[in-house]
Amino acid sequence: MLLAGEPYTPEKPADASAAGIAFIHQELNLFGNLSIAENILLNRLPHTGKLPIVNRRRMRREAEEAMRQVGLDLSPDTTVDTLAPGEKQLVEIAKALALDARIIILDEPTTSLTTRETEVLFALLKRLRAEGRSMIYISHVLADVMALADQILVLRDGSRVDGGPTGEFDIDRMILSMVGRSLEQLFPERHAAIGAPVLEVASLGQPGVIRDISFSLKRGEVLGFFGLMGAGRSKWRAFSSVWIRTAAVTSD
Repeated sequence: MLLAGEPYTPEKPADASAAGIAFIHQELNLFGNLSIAENILLNRLPHTGKLPIVNRRRMRREAEEAMRQVGLDLSPDTTVDTLAPGEKQLVEIAKALALDARIIILDEPTTSLTTRETEVLFALLKRLRAEGRSMIYISHVLADVMALADQILVLRDGSRVDGGPTGEFDIDRMILSMVGRSLEQLFPERHAAIGAPVLEVASLGQPGVIRDISFSLKRGEVLGFFGLMGAGRSKWRAFSSVWIRTAAVTSD
Protein backbone atom coordinates (compact mmCIF):
# COMPACT_ATOMS: atom_id res chain seq x y z
CA MET A 1 0.00 0.00 0.00
CA LEU A 2 1.03 3.55 -0.69
CA LEU A 3 -0.23 6.56 1.25
CA ALA A 4 0.56 9.98 -0.26
CA GLY A 5 3.10 8.20 -2.45
CA GLU A 6 4.96 6.61 0.45
CA PRO A 7 4.91 2.96 1.62
CA TYR A 8 2.21 2.42 4.24
CA THR A 9 2.48 -0.59 6.56
CA PRO A 10 0.35 -0.03 9.69
CA GLU A 11 0.74 -2.58 12.46
CA LYS A 12 -2.14 -1.43 14.66
CA PRO A 13 -5.21 0.83 14.49
CA ALA A 14 -3.30 3.64 16.23
CA ASP A 15 -0.93 3.76 13.24
CA ALA A 16 -3.87 4.41 10.92
CA SER A 17 -5.20 7.16 13.19
CA ALA A 18 -1.77 8.80 13.27
CA ALA A 19 -1.69 8.69 9.46
CA GLY A 20 -5.07 10.44 9.22
CA ILE A 21 -7.21 7.39 8.38
CA ALA A 22 -10.49 6.61 10.15
CA PHE A 23 -12.66 3.49 9.82
CA ILE A 24 -16.36 3.68 10.67
CA HIS A 25 -17.60 0.13 11.22
CA GLN A 26 -21.05 -1.17 10.34
CA GLU A 27 -21.43 -2.10 14.01
CA LEU A 28 -20.59 1.23 15.58
CA ASN A 29 -17.73 1.27 18.09
CA LEU A 30 -19.33 3.48 20.71
CA PHE A 31 -19.61 3.12 24.48
CA GLY A 32 -23.29 3.57 25.23
CA ASN A 33 -22.77 4.37 28.90
CA LEU A 34 -20.42 7.29 28.13
CA SER A 35 -21.23 10.76 26.88
CA ILE A 36 -20.87 12.00 23.32
CA ALA A 37 -17.80 14.03 24.33
CA GLU A 38 -16.15 11.05 26.05
CA ASN A 39 -16.71 8.86 22.97
CA ILE A 40 -15.34 11.47 20.56
CA LEU A 41 -12.15 12.04 22.58
CA LEU A 42 -11.87 8.60 24.17
CA ASN A 43 -8.26 7.84 23.18
CA ARG A 44 -6.97 11.35 23.86
CA LEU A 45 -8.87 12.84 26.77
CA PRO A 46 -7.37 16.26 27.59
CA HIS A 47 -5.66 16.50 30.97
CA THR A 48 -5.34 19.36 33.41
CA GLY A 49 -1.68 20.28 33.11
CA LYS A 50 0.52 17.31 33.97
CA LEU A 51 -2.04 15.85 36.37
CA PRO A 52 -3.94 12.67 35.38
CA ILE A 53 -7.23 14.54 35.69
CA VAL A 54 -9.55 14.99 32.72
CA ASN A 55 -10.09 18.61 31.74
CA ARG A 56 -13.82 18.32 31.16
CA ARG A 57 -14.31 21.91 30.07
CA ARG A 58 -11.75 21.48 27.29
CA MET A 59 -13.19 18.05 26.44
CA ARG A 60 -16.66 19.54 25.93
CA ARG A 61 -15.25 22.41 23.88
CA GLU A 62 -13.34 20.12 21.51
CA ALA A 63 -16.31 17.75 21.23
CA GLU A 64 -18.67 20.62 20.44
CA GLU A 65 -16.43 21.71 17.57
CA ALA A 66 -16.45 18.20 16.08
CA MET A 67 -20.21 17.94 16.60
CA ARG A 68 -20.73 21.29 14.89
CA GLN A 69 -18.95 19.99 11.80
CA VAL A 70 -21.44 17.13 11.45
CA GLY A 71 -24.50 19.17 12.41
CA LEU A 72 -25.16 17.31 15.67
CA ASP A 73 -27.08 19.85 17.75
CA LEU A 74 -27.01 18.14 21.16
CA SER A 75 -25.27 18.61 24.47
CA PRO A 76 -21.84 16.92 24.47
CA ASP A 77 -22.81 15.48 27.87
CA THR A 78 -25.64 13.43 26.31
CA THR A 79 -25.31 9.69 27.00
CA VAL A 80 -24.81 7.80 23.73
CA ASP A 81 -27.34 5.09 24.65
CA THR A 82 -30.11 7.71 24.39
CA LEU A 83 -29.28 8.59 20.76
CA ALA A 84 -31.08 7.43 17.61
CA PRO A 85 -29.09 5.32 15.09
CA GLY A 86 -28.57 8.30 12.77
CA GLU A 87 -27.21 10.41 15.63
CA LYS A 88 -24.81 7.63 16.64
CA GLN A 89 -23.53 7.51 13.07
CA LEU A 90 -22.83 11.25 13.24
CA VAL A 91 -20.94 10.75 16.52
CA GLU A 92 -18.69 8.22 14.76
CA ILE A 93 -17.97 10.69 11.96
CA ALA A 94 -17.36 13.44 14.53
CA LYS A 95 -14.73 11.14 16.10
CA ALA A 96 -12.99 10.91 12.73
CA LEU A 97 -13.08 14.67 12.20
CA ALA A 98 -11.77 15.30 15.72
CA LEU A 99 -8.70 13.31 14.65
CA ASP A 100 -8.52 15.42 11.47
CA ALA A 101 -8.86 12.26 9.36
CA ARG A 102 -8.18 12.89 5.68
CA ILE A 103 -9.35 9.43 4.57
CA ILE A 104 -12.60 8.04 6.00
CA ILE A 105 -13.67 4.45 5.34
CA LEU A 106 -17.39 3.73 5.88
CA ASP A 107 -18.65 0.14 6.02
CA GLU A 108 -22.39 -0.17 5.23
CA PRO A 109 -23.21 3.08 7.06
CA THR A 110 -26.93 3.18 6.17
CA THR A 111 -27.85 -0.31 7.39
CA SER A 112 -29.88 0.88 10.40
CA LEU A 113 -30.79 4.37 9.16
CA THR A 114 -34.13 5.74 8.04
CA THR A 115 -34.53 7.49 4.69
CA ARG A 116 -34.27 10.91 6.35
CA GLU A 117 -31.20 9.90 8.38
CA THR A 118 -29.59 8.61 5.19
CA GLU A 119 -30.24 11.93 3.44
CA VAL A 120 -28.56 13.78 6.32
CA LEU A 121 -25.56 11.43 6.15
CA PHE A 122 -25.20 11.82 2.37
CA ALA A 123 -25.34 15.61 2.59
CA LEU A 124 -22.55 15.48 5.18
CA LEU A 125 -20.40 13.13 3.09
CA LYS A 126 -20.76 15.37 0.04
CA ARG A 127 -19.71 18.39 2.10
CA LEU A 128 -16.67 16.54 3.47
CA ARG A 129 -15.71 15.58 -0.08
CA ALA A 130 -15.98 19.23 -1.12
CA GLU A 131 -13.58 20.07 1.74
CA GLY A 132 -11.00 17.75 0.21
CA ARG A 133 -11.43 14.66 2.38
CA SER A 134 -11.33 11.27 0.66
CA MET A 135 -13.77 8.47 1.41
CA ILE A 136 -14.13 4.77 0.71
CA TYR A 137 -17.81 3.87 0.89
CA ILE A 138 -18.52 0.13 1.18
CA SER A 139 -22.12 -0.81 0.38
CA HIS A 140 -24.51 -3.32 -1.13
CA VAL A 141 -27.07 -0.57 -1.77
CA LEU A 142 -26.23 0.06 -5.41
CA ALA A 143 -28.37 3.17 -5.78
CA ASP A 144 -26.40 4.77 -2.92
CA VAL A 145 -23.14 3.92 -4.67
CA MET A 146 -24.37 5.55 -7.87
CA ALA A 147 -25.48 8.66 -5.95
CA LEU A 148 -22.23 9.16 -4.01
CA ALA A 149 -19.23 7.65 -5.74
CA ASP A 150 -16.77 9.20 -8.17
CA GLN A 151 -15.15 5.82 -8.79
CA ILE A 152 -16.67 2.35 -8.47
CA LEU A 153 -14.76 -0.80 -7.53
CA VAL A 154 -16.44 -4.22 -7.63
CA LEU A 155 -14.98 -7.14 -5.66
CA ARG A 156 -15.92 -10.79 -6.09
CA ASP A 157 -14.38 -13.64 -4.09
CA GLY A 158 -11.82 -11.23 -2.68
CA SER A 159 -10.59 -10.03 -6.08
CA ARG A 160 -11.10 -6.91 -8.15
CA VAL A 161 -13.36 -7.80 -11.08
CA ASP A 162 -14.44 -4.39 -12.36
CA GLY A 163 -13.94 -0.70 -11.76
CA GLY A 164 -13.89 2.77 -13.24
CA PRO A 165 -15.62 6.16 -13.20
CA THR A 166 -19.22 6.09 -11.99
CA GLY A 167 -20.39 7.57 -15.31
CA GLU A 168 -19.37 4.34 -17.06
CA PHE A 169 -21.58 2.21 -14.80
CA ASP A 170 -25.21 1.46 -14.30
CA ILE A 171 -26.77 -0.88 -11.75
CA ASP A 172 -27.07 -3.74 -14.28
CA ARG A 173 -23.32 -3.63 -14.93
CA MET A 174 -22.56 -3.66 -11.20
CA ILE A 175 -24.82 -6.69 -10.68
CA LEU A 176 -23.25 -8.49 -13.64
CA SER A 177 -19.78 -7.85 -12.22
CA MET A 178 -20.71 -8.96 -8.71
CA VAL A 179 -22.51 -12.21 -9.53
CA GLY A 180 -20.77 -13.07 -12.81
CA ARG A 181 -23.99 -13.27 -14.83
CA SER A 182 -26.94 -11.08 -15.69
CA LEU A 183 -30.12 -11.28 -13.64
CA GLU A 184 -33.23 -11.23 -15.78
CA GLN A 185 -35.49 -10.66 -12.78
CA LEU A 186 -34.03 -8.54 -10.01
CA PHE A 187 -37.23 -8.79 -7.99
CA PRO A 188 -39.04 -11.93 -9.22
CA GLU A 189 -42.68 -12.23 -8.30
CA ARG A 190 -43.46 -14.62 -5.50
CA HIS A 191 -46.81 -16.23 -4.90
CA ALA A 192 -47.60 -17.63 -1.48
CA ALA A 193 -50.99 -18.58 -0.16
CA ILE A 194 -51.92 -16.60 2.94
CA GLY A 195 -53.07 -19.10 5.52
CA ALA A 196 -54.30 -19.16 9.07
CA PRO A 197 -52.67 -17.06 11.83
CA VAL A 198 -49.51 -18.58 13.33
CA LEU A 199 -48.91 -15.76 15.83
CA GLU A 200 -51.42 -13.42 17.46
CA VAL A 201 -50.57 -10.65 19.92
CA ALA A 202 -53.14 -8.54 21.78
CA SER A 203 -52.57 -5.44 23.94
CA LEU A 204 -48.82 -6.04 24.34
CA GLY A 205 -47.07 -3.37 26.38
CA GLN A 206 -44.19 -2.42 28.61
CA PRO A 207 -44.10 0.84 30.60
CA GLY A 208 -41.94 3.46 28.91
CA VAL A 209 -41.39 1.38 25.76
CA ILE A 210 -44.63 0.42 23.96
CA ARG A 211 -48.33 0.61 24.73
CA ASP A 212 -51.27 -1.52 23.57
CA ILE A 213 -49.69 -3.24 20.54
CA SER A 214 -51.85 -5.81 18.74
CA PHE A 215 -51.10 -7.73 15.55
CA SER A 216 -51.38 -11.13 13.90
CA LEU A 217 -49.02 -12.97 11.57
CA LYS A 218 -50.45 -15.44 9.06
CA ARG A 219 -48.77 -18.39 7.41
CA GLY A 220 -47.03 -17.28 4.18
CA GLU A 221 -47.15 -13.60 5.20
CA VAL A 222 -44.34 -11.07 5.82
CA LEU A 223 -45.24 -8.55 8.53
CA GLY A 224 -43.19 -5.34 8.76
CA PHE A 225 -42.89 -2.70 11.50
CA PHE A 226 -41.59 0.79 10.80
CA GLY A 227 -41.74 4.33 12.10
CA LEU A 228 -40.13 7.76 12.08
CA MET A 229 -37.15 8.73 14.23
CA GLY A 230 -38.44 9.65 17.66
CA ALA A 231 -41.64 7.65 17.31
CA GLY A 232 -40.38 4.74 19.43
CA ARG A 233 -39.00 2.73 16.51
CA SER A 234 -35.64 2.00 18.19
CA LYS A 235 -37.23 1.10 21.54
CA TRP A 236 -39.68 -1.25 19.79
CA ARG A 237 -36.86 -2.93 17.86
CA ALA A 238 -34.87 -3.57 21.05
CA PHE A 239 -37.97 -4.74 22.95
CA SER A 240 -39.22 -7.02 20.16
CA SER A 241 -35.79 -8.64 19.81
CA VAL A 242 -35.77 -9.61 23.50
CA TRP A 243 -39.44 -10.59 23.43
CA ILE A 244 -39.02 -12.86 20.39
CA ARG A 245 -35.98 -14.59 21.90
CA THR A 246 -37.89 -15.12 25.14
CA ALA A 247 -40.89 -16.50 23.25
CA ALA A 248 -38.60 -18.87 21.35
CA VAL A 249 -37.05 -20.18 24.57
CA THR A 250 -40.50 -20.57 26.14
CA SER A 251 -41.80 -22.49 23.15
CA ASP A 252 -38.83 -24.89 23.28
